[in-house]
Amino acid sequence: MTEVETYRTEYLAPLPSRPRARGRFALPVIDARYCYLPEGQTEVRDLPLLQLYTGGVECGHTDARAELKRRISAVDARLEELRAVRDRAQGDREELATQLVSAQRELLVAQMRVGQLETATTATQARIDELESSTTWRATAPVRRVGHRAKITAARLRAQWATVRQLPRYV
Repeated sequence: MTEVETYRTEYLAPLPSRPRARGRFALPVIDARYCYLPEGQTEVRDLPLLQLYTGGVECGHTDARAELKRRISAVDARLEELRAVRDRAQGDREELATQLVSAQRELLVAQMRVGQLETATTATQARIDELESSTTWRATAPVRRVGHRAKITAARLRAQWATVRQLPRYV
């Protein structure tokens, strides 16, 4: 037989029927704190308020009634906190609405001012175009150019004169 056939016959052969030897093992030691609550402490389950009401008020269970009283006071405190938050939010909303109206008014005033300035700019630009296209403006262009060049030359001469006057300090 080949290896494959040998493996197959051994694999598919029935197991021998003989009694199994069961080992005796000691049970593990489990600390009691994992199984029981500390002394004096009871397990507290968070029951819905309706079940607490039924157990405490209708059936007369003292523990359920005490838990219901505790939960009602906690819910009441939480309700007061939420009311305070709601009141603050309402005040903030009113304040923000006032600020929004004020900002919208300021924006409208600014837009009107921008419109006025644009109108004035357009009128001024039209006046400048009219002046620059006039015959007098074009006729005096060479004189203006000479005057501008004279101003530049005078400024350069003043700078050179100031430099010459400073030379004795550095010599």
